Amino acid sequence: MIPFDRDDFDRVAGRLSPYVDYGPDGEERDKPWRDDAAFRTWLADHEFQEDVQDFLLHHLPRVSLAMNHGPLLGVQKFMGENGEVGHQVLKAGFMIVSTGPNGDFIVVDIRDGGAGAGHTGWLPMAMIWRMEAQEVRSHFVATSATLGQFLRASEEEWETVPKDWYDARDSAKHAS
Repeated sequence: MIPFDRDDFDRVAGRLSPYVDYGPDGEERDKPWRDDAAFRTWLADHEFQEDVQDFLLHHLPRVSLAMNHGPLLGVQKFMGENGEVGHQVLKAGFMIVSTGPNGDFIVVDIRDGGAGAGHTGWLPMAMIWRMEAQEVRSHFVATSATLGQFLRASEEEWETVPKDWYDARDSAKHAS
């Protein structure tokens, strides 16, 4: 079972507002996702474990939410980011839950039985493009023991948390 720290996750996510993307075409907002059966099928097709599927079906927001690091992905964007064929993030045992201010991926380690299962942290978006899964794993920098702890720290301790993969990597080097 992957530890997500549901209480912290739900408490913090419940306070977040819908994410608004201000792109070249103006303001863009997600349409709320309503098809749980299609989402469950997508999760099963992408070989998510049963406990991860259950967590995502009951806790992942229906629209992307604005948090300090960037959008906490809603269902549709979650499927888009994790289904991207240009990277091996899922194959490496991670799921993308957000992107940081510079586009780096905020991920959760979802390996079945892995020592770091549940740990949340960073992958460098541009650097891992087209890398093999094992090489992607070598770039992971964990910053929180659970997704709920990461979300809480992002929203309540912003001054103290890494802002991107480079910051997380440098903080980890100084800590060791």
